[in-house]
Amino acid sequence: MIEELKNCNKISLDILNIINSIYEEIILYKDTLKEELKIISLFDRFDIIYRKCYNLLIQLWQLTVKLYRDIWYIFEGEHALSNPQNQQKDTPSMNIYSPSYDYRKKDSSIIYVDDDAHPGGNGSLAHPYQHIQDGIDASDEGDIIFVNEGFYSEHLSIGKSIEIVGQDKYKTVIDGKKRPHHLIWVTGKNVKMRGFTIQNSAKFHFSCGIILYSSNITIKGNIFKNNCVGLGLGPNSSNNRIEDNIFQNNILMGFAIDSKDQINNVIKNNSFENNDMFGLYTVNNYNIIENNNFVNDGIFISISDKQLVPEINNNIVNGKPLVCYKNLSNFKISNAGQIILSKCNNGIINSVNLSNTDTSIYVLSSSEINITNCNISNNLVGICLQSSNDIIILNNNISNNSWSGIWLYESDKNLISNNFLDRNNYGMFFFSSSRSYIQNNGFNNNSVGVSCLSSSRNNKILENNLINNNENAFDKCKNHWKKNYWDDWIGLKRSFIKWWPYNVPGRLFLNFDWHPANEPYDLT
Repeated sequence: MIEELKNCNKISLDILNIINSIYEEIILYKDTLKEELKIISLFDRFDIIYRKCYNLLIQLWQLTVKLYRDIWYIFEGEHALSNPQNQQKDTPSMNIYSPSYDYRKKDSSIIYVDDDAHPGGNGSLAHPYQHIQDGIDASDEGDIIFVNEGFYSEHLSIGKSIEIVGQDKYKTVIDGKKRPHHLIWVTGKNVKMRGFTIQNSAKFHFSCGIILYSSNITIKGNIFKNNCVGLGLGPNSSNNRIEDNIFQNNILMGFAIDSKDQINNVIKNNSFENNDMFGLYTVNNYNIIENNNFVNDGIFISISDKQLVPEINNNIVNGKPLVCYKNLSNFKISNAGQIILSKCNNGIINSVNLSNTDTSIYVLSSSEINITNCNISNNLVGICLQSSNDIIILNNNISNNSWSGIWLYESDKNLISNNFLDRNNYGMFFFSSSRSYIQNNGFNNNSVGVSCLSSSRNNKILENNLINNNENAFDKCKNHWKKNYWDDWIGLKRSFIKWWPYNVPGRLFLNFDWHPANEPYDLT
């Protein structure tokens, strides 16, 4: 036992030294934490140190638990707590107050945990463990761990096929206190977890409330809130069921599928509410997303393949249907909370109000779609076209979208006319998109009115108003700018040089509007 105490002391000193080194690095950067590159470098360093620290803590925890329990058993053997008057004569061996009772044996396959329990419990109903991780460590494959209502400030590692059940999801709380890294690591297969509030994973580094590094896992009936990411999947994590959970107020996203190897997952009957960036973020691979409810949230599909792969059915966004069509022709949409189209043609989206979701209209590998007379506001992206041609975007009000009002990705030969794009980050963003007509639009009060990047060439940008944007336009490629009204054109201030062209920033002396308009166009 003396040797174990020495080992505990040595490991504690090692951990203390590591923590001090982390603290010193943070102090060095206290005046420059807002500089993104230094933050990234710091947290990469922090991640490496944390992993070393985590391994040491595991060793320390195992030694401490063994030592503590040995001391407790010795104490129990020398100081009987039994009351002879209350002992039942017919079952003396099962009297938990008897010094002959073995605290190291659990009564059944159910292990109990209660944060109000005294230290040294054995996981029985009468003497539950105080910490959830104690129950996990003591469990065997197939056991059930029942966790009573309480506040559990601990990080968990689950490497066995067990079921962990909280008494009440609103009152059984696992809190990470914003410490790194992920709050709950699941590496065992066939794990089931339900009935918890899981909150306050670290704010940075995509830290998850729960991260699944295995498959055939069921996460059901939990609340994920105030994490960086509510629930995430590790590489090759597949065939999981994510059901009846609430994802709310997470910093980046509620739930993330971020690898093409994460397939055959079922995301069903969940609620996504007010997650700061994405409700459900998914790459374009095969998963089933159905019967979920999104409030001020939605589904964000990462730019990837040419056709939509997930099955997206019967979801609700802000009280209206999430319309997802694949391989459909000759249709009309007039009511939706979010719209996703894949390999569709000859469709009409008319007079739809779309707000407070992720990407309000996502058009993938489609053609001859008319988007007209819609009000699109307060989303991440208003309209996204990917690998889509011959799309008409006409007479829409597109405002307050935090990424872009209209985003064209590898999409050519589209017509965008008579739209008002106001107070977006980018009014319109071209990426590898060419030969479209952008005419008679109003770009007002955006961070950037129009931006053209990555081989976006030969677009005709004609007779638009660009007013009161932080930057009216930015063009790294070669496009045709003609007769636009620029509120920062030098010719408006000095009449004697009205012949002077407008130089579009991006590439020096490459893009000019040779005939800027003297007055804004009436676009009403």
